[in-house]
This record gives sequence, structure tokens and C-alpha cells, in this order.
Amino acid sequence: MVLFALLAWRPGLRPELLGFSVLAVVAGPLVVIDVVEQRLPNVLVMPLYPILLTSLAFAAPEKMLRAAAVMIALATLLFGLGVLIASGVGAGDIKLGGVLGMVTGWSGWTTTLLAVLVASTATWGYLTVKHTSSGKCVAPFGPGLLGGTFLALAVT
Repeated sequence: MVLFALLAWRPGLRPELLGFSVLAVVAGPLVVIDVVEQRLPNVLVMPLYPILLTSLAFAAPEKMLRAAAVMIALATLLFGLGVLIASGVGAGDIKLGGVLGMVTGWSGWTTTLLAVLVASTATWGYLTVKHTSSGKCVAPFGPGLLGGTFLALAVT
């Protein structure tokens, strides 16, 4: 409930609030599933693409080029990290990164940069706390991505 109020407070009652609210509804289950099972299911992530695309394009079509560019850039960045870091970033993180890139890119460059910074910091902090003597630790990246996105949307 607090997340919905926070999202409505920033943009007000505007068309993008529908897309943001759908993302907020799905965020809770995604965080829990990623922490418990280390996966982000397609059945929750993939429907976000057309829902957000439609709501954001309706709200401000002039921002969609930047949103598409950031969506591709963030998904590509996460894909690159997934290739470089074995057992690091998974396919679900890459797909979710595309969705969140669309949302933050639509909102602006500052929102995108803040979201990525918070997500990276949160994941690094988790890895630091959970690091074992064997050196093996897998961090769920989804909660950091989602938390960074919502924090950035709230403050920018």
C-alpha cells in the first residue's frame, strides 16, 4: 500500500501510474521468488513488457525512444555481466532489467542512473554480508533491481 501511495505521489494521477502500479503488484512476488528460488519466472516478468509499453506510450509517446534505448542498454549490460560472471546474472535478471530499463528510461536519465547505482550497491552489500569462506555466494539481483527502480522513481 505504501508503494502505491509513493508511486501516486510522484507522478500524480496520470496514465503512467497504471503501468507503475502493475509493476508494484508484481514486484512483491518477484522479490520473494528470487530470494527463495533464485529465479524470476517468465509468467510474471514477460507480461510487464506490453503493459508498461502501452501505458507509458499512452502517457508520453515522446519519451519512448529514450525508454527503448535504456531498455536495450540495461538488458545488454546485464547480459554482458551474465557472460562474464559465472552463476551471476541470470536470464530472469536480464528480462527484468529490460522492463526496469524501460520504466527508468521513460522517467529520465537521472532515474536510470540512480536505479542502477542502488541496485548495484544493494547486491554488492548482500554479497559482502553473505560471503562464505569457500568464496561461493549467489545473490538474487532482482530485489536490488526492483528496489533501485522504485527508489529512483520516488525521488527523481
